[in-house]
Amino acid sequence: MGTNEATPFLIAALQGGTLYSPFAGKVLTAHTFHRTLEHTFRSLPNDGIEDIANGPYWIRQRGIDADLSNMILYLPENLRLPQYGQNRNAVVVNVGIHTSVICIHRAALAKIREFGLPADLFANSRLRLLPSAEQILNALKSTDDAKGAMADHFLVFSAYLAALIFLEDYMETKYLKNEQHLHYILNAMAQAGEKDLFSRSLAIQLASGMKHVGMGSRTIDRVQELPPTPVSIPILAKQDKASSHITFCSILPTKSDDYSISPRRG
Repeated sequence: MGTNEATPFLIAALQGGTLYSPFAGKVLTAHTFHRTLEHTFRSLPNDGIEDIANGPYWIRQRGIDADLSNMILYLPENLRLPQYGQNRNAVVVNVGIHTSVICIHRAALAKIREFGLPADLFANSRLRLLPSAEQILNALKSTDDAKGAMADHFLVFSAYLAALIFLEDYMETKYLKNEQHLHYILNAMAQAGEKDLFSRSLAIQLASGMKHVGMGSRTIDRVQELPPTPVSIPILAKQDKASSHITFCSILPTKSDDYSISPRRG
């Protein structure tokens, strides 16, 4: 027999001011992530990409972004990190929110480049990436068992997505902290990949990217020596023809022009 649980309506939860359990938070996060995927994958003929103020694409973008911001702002106390890092639902909720933030803004960057939209719009989306990547990393660290967290393939996916952001920023800044973040994520993936083929597959991808930008370590060498895996990449991903990396959420990974080349100024 299950346990009855009182929960708020979806809209009320997104608007804040209501309490919900860690499991309800996980359901809410999954719903929002699904909206994010629909938005980033879907291309409609009347999206009006060039109409930043009134185009349906940008209205959806701002709506999802506002909901994600509200979820962060009004997150119930029992879902906050690091104090509830031992609750896997709390970790998934925090990671899921920031994964969605990265997905919608990576998709926005691709649209802005494609349509030559104003540079300030480009800069605003780019500035959202690194803080969310750092929050994903902090969430994994709050568990005190990043390797164990990698048993959840969604968390592996999110960690890899965050790693791509750190890798991009490192290409521009050579910031040592980014390199440390990357080694932490790679090490956790590599340990999980000893038994889990999905984690190993993404660890190999990440190690290749790290070596490509001049990083080196025993972990990178060890991961690159692992045999390729027969794991099929899920629907969330595809191979980017311009790089050796997997593309998540229909957006381009590890592109130096996200940081060094901006679109036209409006």
